Amino acid sequence: MRNAMMLTALTILLTACGPAPTNLATDAQPPVQCNADQECTVDCSGFDSFSCSSKGICICKSKPAQCSADSECTTQCAGFDTAACKAGACQCSKTTEKCPALTRAEFVEMLYLFMGYDRCPDSKLKKSCSDVKDSLLACKWKTLQDEGILDLSNMNGTCSPNTKLNRAEIIKIVITAIDGLNSYTAPASPTYKDVKSADWYFDYVEAATQLGLVSGYKDANGSLTGKFGPTDKADQCWAYNMMKLAFPSTAANPTNTTLAVQIASTPTSQTYVKGETAPALGIAMTAGSSGDVKVKQLTVRTYADSAPGAFFSATGDTPANTVVANVTLYDGNNLVAGPATLSLVDTGASGFVPDSGDYYKATFKNLSLTVGKGSTKMFTVKVGLKNTMTATRYLAVDVVPPVDVVAEDSSAKAVIPTGGALNSAPHSPELTIVTAGTLIASSEGNPNAAIVVAGTNNKKVSRYRFHALREGYTVNKVTVVNDVAGAFDVPVATSAVSSVTIKYPDVNGVIQTRSGSLVAGSIVMSNMKFYVPNGQDAYLEIYVDVNTLASVGESLSGQTIRLGISDTGNTVATFDAIGKLSSATVNSPTISNGSAVNQFVVRKSVPTFTKVPGLSTTLVIGQNNLTSVKICANSAGSVSFGRTTFRVTSSGYLPLMDFALLRGGTKLTTVNIYAGSTNVAQGSGAGVVFGDLLVVVSFNQEETISAGSCSTFSLRAELKSAPSTGTTVATRLVVSTTTEPQLLSPCYHGNTGRVYAVNGSALLATNSFTAHVQGAEMIWSDKSADAHSYPTIQKGVVVAGSGSCDYTNGWGLNVTELPPHTLTF
Repeated sequence: MRNAMMLTALTILLTACGPAPTNLATDAQPPVQCNADQECTVDCSGFDSFSCSSKGICICKSKPAQCSADSECTTQCAGFDTAACKAGACQCSKTTEKCPALTRAEFVEMLYLFMGYDRCPDSKLKKSCSDVKDSLLACKWKTLQDEGILDLSNMNGTCSPNTKLNRAEIIKIVITAIDGLNSYTAPASPTYKDVKSADWYFDYVEAATQLGLVSGYKDANGSLTGKFGPTDKADQCWAYNMMKLAFPSTAANPTNTTLAVQIASTPTSQTYVKGETAPALGIAMTAGSSGDVKVKQLTVRTYADSAPGAFFSATGDTPANTVVANVTLYDGNNLVAGPATLSLVDTGASGFVPDSGDYYKATFKNLSLTVGKGSTKMFTVKVGLKNTMTATRYLAVDVVPPVDVVAEDSSAKAVIPTGGALNSAPHSPELTIVTAGTLIASSEGNPNAAIVVAGTNNKKVSRYRFHALREGYTVNKVTVVNDVAGAFDVPVATSAVSSVTIKYPDVNGVIQTRSGSLVAGSIVMSNMKFYVPNGQDAYLEIYVDVNTLASVGESLSGQTIRLGISDTGNTVATFDAIGKLSSATVNSPTISNGSAVNQFVVRKSVPTFTKVPGLSTTLVIGQNNLTSVKICANSAGSVSFGRTTFRVTSSGYLPLMDFALLRGGTKLTTVNIYAGSTNVAQGSGAGVVFGDLLVVVSFNQEETISAGSCSTFSLRAELKSAPSTGTTVATRLVVSTTTEPQLLSPCYHGNTGRVYAVNGSALLATNSFTAHVQGAEMIWSDKSADAHSYPTIQKGVVVAGSGSCDYTNGWGLNVTELPPHTLTF
């Protein structure tokens, strides 16, 4: 049965252990800081808490009063390998660790390999341990038991495959396997201080010592301590090197084919959300030049912890099966194995115990992955994350190549993979698994503030960009609020809006709509299914239908519409979104930049302005057309003007006189034209001097433009004498120098008023239409009042009346976009 090795057994161990020694008289004390928590008391002196991890690492934690940066922890963590400032506390740890402890299952695999047994074919599978689920391992276990080499079964028919072995137990089994007691002579006195002649393992340890397999511990200086440590847990490196000496025929005749297993540069440490499938570990397998290698089996170890970085212990403090649902193996984008579920490696046979060395593994069996000679194959391990987590967890995936990779050459001879643990503590990559992604929104790309005509439908008034991070979100509910200024937190009732419509994409990118009416200034839009893809933007737009004047009355004119998404104090009643992966709900997202949403003011009708093209650009002595503007009224109704203002800018002294306003080619005689307090109308003889001048044109009788019609108005002036050559004059229509629709609010609301009132609470605080009033450079009306009236004006001075309550200034007319007209002498 013991033929030359035909090995597909899980091959143990470890390039990290180094080459086999020629004599284990150099067996040194394992380089550990601790075997138990209490051994860390000296190393962790001065720290608040400490523990000994499963790999012999003293983990020390400190919370000094001051700590705002990692650099501040250098002194606090003197003598330790890492120093980090976490949440105001210095966290320190040492990372020197021993080789992993050896479990019963791993030892059986190792012994079966070194003894050169044939592979267990399916037809000869045997089983004697009820808790050994792997059929090949069960066969090897039964084979070695039948040979009388080992007895690692319990009285109840179990074998506890994940229980750790001590050094004495392993020595007994190995000495039994090689018949080491046949030539053994008991020494006159014990070789070791801690191995007494009455101990059951005395003869086995002494025989192993006589055969040169072991020599006991050495101290830091290389001197023998006289101790063997029979009850110490055996680590994989010690057992592997000792067994190479015990079985030289099989150890000295391996296949020449090699397989180096290393960690790949990708994936790296990233943050993922529960429910996601995340790339966790990259594996690079390189075959030597002697031949192809076929990978038959791969075991992946998963560790989870409640703390990151230096405080993520060797195998974690959290059962990985509470974080990971399954594991898959990919070659590029191609799935090659899995999904595989996790099983517990329970080294203490008592369920998962933090920092005891317990971990969870996933095994891919019956693989047929060929790595061509002299080439490298890259594989990626991905984990399917559970969506039942309630707190952030940290995850690492590891592979110990000689233990976890089963490979063979073209002759089915075992290939012992080389390489140390790919991702031992401190783990990198280390995945941060959060309980939910992030959903944010910002108002962007909004339409400009403007006047909207009563009765207008499907008017876009605002736009929001939603962005999802780490998982997609389905937004099922938003609340649209009418708020005239600031954040969208105080709904303002309005009769201006008959209907609100939102438009947004669903999961297929198809634009969907929801519509409804405002109630007390707000509306909750439900059952939306607005989808925001992970890492991408999706846009929601708000539209309105505006009521008609006939349905509301004259108070409609001047009402403000400013609609946005409720962005303060949202609850489940006003906002609801759900994460695609985590199923976590969001009821109070971050919605910013609401101030970018502009206001719209409703009018019965609105004028439009166009600069007339084709005018002469030459300034001549005599009459000059300084600029011409075409003004049109919307078909919804006529508009009227009580005042307009022009800005005239000259580059030098310019004796312009006798200003006049023409409608078409007809000079208007019922206007007053003033520059400051100077009357510059025709016949006055006054002139414009160097610089910038506001020319106010006021109407004694309002100028009306009928619905759907246009009029062209020109400002004309006479140049009396020649200025310097090259002198220019530029003229443009001025609308308003205020950002508000109305300066004062004597009528229904802040956007309409009378043009004059004795108490000064109207658009003009003086009864003179010729004086420049800041913000009232233009006065116009949509004639929405049931009894529209205009004050009686003589030579620019109000002598009777105040006008009806349907006047406003030039806000929202966009006349400032009109370019000036320039003349050059």
